[in-house]
Amino acid sequence: MNRCLEHLHIGGTWVRPDTKRRITPVNPSTDECLAHVPEGTAVDIDVAIDAARTAFETPDGWASWTPSRRVPSTIDQKLMGFSSRT
Repeated sequence: MNRCLEHLHIGGTWVRPDTKRRITPVNPSTDECLAHVPEGTAVDIDVAIDAARTAFETPDGWASWTPSRRVPSTIDQKLMGFSSRT
């Protein structure tokens, strides 16, 4: 696999990272390159923390959902995001 991702998934959406730098995660058991992904910066981390805080503090946010609502929603969003990128 040699996938190249251009965005970070934060707060349920794909967002442009703060830098154009990339990292290449490697499967330690095979030394296979898994992908080329954006290198998160302190700015990206702050955006992710804000998104997580919003999800937990918003009365109808993700933290208030039942587990049965969280799992299908998360999986569906991931699948939609991946299918739109291929």
